[in-house]
Amino acid sequence: MRATYAREWTAASDSPEERLLDDAIDDTFPASDPVALNQPGSVVYARYAAREREARRSRRRLADRTAALLLIGAAVAATLLVVRRKRPRDELQ
Repeated sequence: MRATYAREWTAASDSPEERLLDDAIDDTFPASDPVALNQPGSVVYARYAAREREARRSRRRLADRTAALLLIGAAVAATLLVVRRKRPRDELQ
């Protein structure tokens, strides 16, 4: 609440350094309160959002790789099945 009030009256002279200082104060006082991620302009929110985007990308890449490997495996299995059935029985023994 205090930092929000401070931001309102210094909004005209907000430099990047002042914003970083405000974010640091917001994140450290009071020490017993959890960090509020609902402030879209805060450094903590930006870091959290970046981690979440990277985690989503990683999960998506893993899902894509898994699907590709399953398709390759299915294609190999189908090819082996077709080749095995087309061979004459004499060659197999």
